[in-house]
Amino acid sequence: GADAGAYLRPQTRLTLTRSFASCTTALAMALSVTPVAAAEWRLASGVDARTVYSDNATLSADEQESDLFSSVAPRLSLTGTGRHLRLRLDYQPQYVFSLADSESSRLDQQVNLIGDADFFDRRLSFDGRVQYGQRQRSNRSAGGLDAFDRTDNRTNSLNVAFNARWQSRLSRFANFTALAGVTQVSYDVADASDTTGLRFEAGLDSGNYFNRLRWDTRFRFREFTRSSGSADSYADGSAGLRFRLNRRWSASLRAGLENNQYDTNRGDAASINWSAGLNWTPSKRTSAQFTLGKRFFGTTYAATVSHQSRRTRLTFSYNEEISQRQLVELELLEFQSLDDVLAAELGQTLILTLPDGTVLAGVPRLGDENFVRRRFSLDAGLSLRRSALGLQLHYETREYERSGSSEDVLSASARWSYTVEQNLGLRTVATARWLSDSTSSGSERFASLLAALDYRLGSRTRLTLEAQHRRNDSDVSDSGYAENRVSLGVGVSF
Repeated sequence: GADAGAYLRPQTRLTLTRSFASCTTALAMALSVTPVAAAEWRLASGVDARTVYSDNATLSADEQESDLFSSVAPRLSLTGTGRHLRLRLDYQPQYVFSLADSESSRLDQQVNLIGDADFFDRRLSFDGRVQYGQRQRSNRSAGGLDAFDRTDNRTNSLNVAFNARWQSRLSRFANFTALAGVTQVSYDVADASDTTGLRFEAGLDSGNYFNRLRWDTRFRFREFTRSSGSADSYADGSAGLRFRLNRRWSASLRAGLENNQYDTNRGDAASINWSAGLNWTPSKRTSAQFTLGKRFFGTTYAATVSHQSRRTRLTFSYNEEISQRQLVELELLEFQSLDDVLAAELGQTLILTLPDGTVLAGVPRLGDENFVRRRFSLDAGLSLRRSALGLQLHYETREYERSGSSEDVLSASARWSYTVEQNLGLRTVATARWLSDSTSSGSERFASLLAALDYRLGSRTRLTLEAQHRRNDSDVSDSGYAENRVSLGVGVSF
């Protein structure tokens, strides 16, 4: 799938009203045949209000504009629990008002409807989710979502998922599980591709007859079809063994075959894969896992060591694996005239007319590319009577197989909190991120420092005061900016 952190820029405004109305109607019909009288219903609500001052609301390097934002965000959650059915409806609107530019005022909102049901002593179960979101998506902030800037980057999305699962105990020797599911993700921006996904899984695992030796077999199939015209599928089957050597040591072995349609220079998208692991648990607070394997064209390694005491925690991990990313490539099609291009209804295209009258149409196609990822992570923490300190460090390198490019990413974050008294607390969060790309021979650097005061006015009311400085520098684009902001917020639960 696409890497997290990829931002969407809306170019044309479409609408998801019809799709959302259809899903809502279908769910309402399902609810209408449900014995709601037998269910227990609970309603939770609240409201959050916040005022933010920014000295660079446009997140611009040259044309900085200050602004004062105010927002009101009610919260509503309705939960129903019955003998075989569970439903939850969440609605979270947020109205954001800009003092300097009233045209930038907007309504962000998100609706979630989640439900699941079980039958035949929980052997058969269904679960579904409908999520509609209308958010401000900033293409310049580290997290991607930021409701308090004026970058004019809106995204509406609709996410629908449905799964059916069957699980049963065949005997003392084996248990059986099967799952079938479908997902649909839609966006209202031209450069985002709507995706339909199908998946099927089935597996057997060892029953309670086995003790020190455990085994399992599984099969998985996934298929994704995009509105841009591209599609890919993935299938794998494998079998695994886990053996407990003694109270401290255990070993595992897994082998199987996988086949997919990911593009690769080597033509080895189908391959045999295997992995072997060793686990060491000398105590409840200390553990270590080591894994060696092979996937596609490379060897994979993984190691994790963790220790936790009453006041400290420390986890170190390293892994080298083969993964995939989604990329956009131009497919060049040749036509005799511009009318032929329009008649083909290719959607978004780049058109170039040659001197001889031939027309080339470049159609963006989504594809997948294998890459080798090496990741080092360190997570440490210290808890004292009134204070806590946390530190996270990640370093990752990626070597892409088709393009031959590489990336290096280094990120670090530190968090400190201090309890002044029962209802008053202080916290600070510092984050930094550095990205280097071989294709551009440049780097991007982001840093943020936040200090906050949290105060509880009562059991249902809280007050938060925050001050933040963040800065983004880039050698490869004009996305650099610096911003200072102060915010005051209050939250009430009913």
